[in-house]
Amino acid sequence: MSRGRKPDCRGSTAEVKSLAYAGMDIGYLSTDTFKTLSDRCTKISSLLNGFISFLKKSERKK
Repeated sequence: MSRGRKPDCRGSTAEVKSLAYAGMDIGYLSTDTFKTLSDRCTKISSLLNGFISFLKKSERKK
């Protein structure tokens, strides 16, 4: 969560990716498992960015 701003779910995917690096570094995750997690985090971030962009452009009631 960003300080002084609204919570950002994209930061959560970055946190998962960071923890996956740590897990791989200490031998808890294999390289293949890390790659899978990393790829999924990248995909989720991309989907979230697209959805957030859509919501900003939409004419929804606030």
